[in-house]
Amino acid sequence: MYKKEMGTSLARTNDEFYIVKYNDVYQINETSARIFELCNGKTSVDEIISKLFAFYELSSNEFAEFEVDITTFLNELVNLGLIRKR
Repeated sequence: MYKKEMGTSLARTNDEFYIVKYNDVYQINETSARIFELCNGKTSVDEIISKLFAFYELSSNEFAEFEVDITTFLNELVNLGLIRKR
């Protein structure tokens, strides 16, 4: 499970999404915004993957790559200090 760091939030303007932490702003895509929103300290990584896999109606052939992409993104957010493992 991951949780947003203090002072970190998601912002949206039109069709653009941003993670904001104090004076730092990171533009992200819609899928990344969905992942970030699920970092609530209650949703496990497996649940995040399952929810998004179902939402995007991906085929079972795409699961392994999708799982790696989500895990990689979560690690990037941790490295940037935007989320932390709970």
